[in-house]
Amino acid sequence: SFLVRAKNFMMFTVGNAEFIHRQANFAALSILANTVPEDRATITIITDRPDWYAWLGDRISVLPIDHKTLTEWRGVHDHFFRIKIKAMQLMVERLPGDLIYLDSDVACDGPLNDFLEQLARGQCFMDERVYLLSGRGGSARETWVKARGNTYGKFTITEDSAMWCAGVVALPAERSTEYLADALECMDQMCAGKLHKNHLEQLALGLSLSRGGDLKPTTQWLKHYWGNKDPWNALIAAFLGNVGVKALSVEQACQAFREMKLDVPRILRRSRLERFAVSVGKRVKVRDTAQDASVKALLTR
Repeated sequence: SFLVRAKNFMMFTVGNAEFIHRQANFAALSILANTVPEDRATITIITDRPDWYAWLGDRISVLPIDHKTLTEWRGVHDHFFRIKIKAMQLMVERLPGDLIYLDSDVACDGPLNDFLEQLARGQCFMDERVYLLSGRGGSARETWVKARGNTYGKFTITEDSAMWCAGVVALPAERSTEYLADALECMDQMCAGKLHKNHLEQLALGLSLSRGGDLKPTTQWLKHYWGNKDPWNALIAAFLGNVGVKALSVEQACQAFREMKLDVPRILRRSRLERFAVSVGKRVKVRDTAQDASVKALLTR
């Protein structure tokens, strides 16, 4: 029966940034804490740092990835986020069942049975619809002006084409192979068409999964805190530190998670002035980083 097939959660973490691996551990605990055996949930973490996940034991699976594979996955146009779709394709090839991809900065805050049942019945999900290409400024406007009316793979950019956030991507088993292949083809053609590189994997996945208008958001079950990471990272560091100091088992850590209140906003709403200050800060950081690199190059000649 389609209702008893496996529900395969996956995350993809590479590099040495400790906060990302802490986030992924927290996300894995949040899934373990909010699923039951009847859900038939599995968790796989594709990573080049398997040591970060050893303590979870057999509650998850770790799939090591090497940098040669990562380079190949970036494709001929060398787009980093293309590897997200390739990682999902690898999971579909290896494990039968429904697929739920999560960015590391996602946490589950309640039972997932309703979400998993809808997925098993054929519903596609992504984190949330962010905007219409035709109604946005900045890089999205640049993409809209250049792409409108054009076809990339199976999909034509129209006034109804929307950007969905790919912090969560959930595909029922019977659609996953086709929809991911179509998203990858679309993304590669958008790269070849020299569209602005920002969020092309999200745009391609949204176009692929929303065909027929059957794409839904996951925000009622899963908190993607991309817009307020600092307080979440502090909460996660404190929680995992407590788990380590008390030497809690995985099951004890799951119980501690259930007793938490995840009342930290997932998105920090800023005023126009605050957004301007953040933008200036980023530009200064980029400039300072470039200067630091130049100084380092001079000193190491």
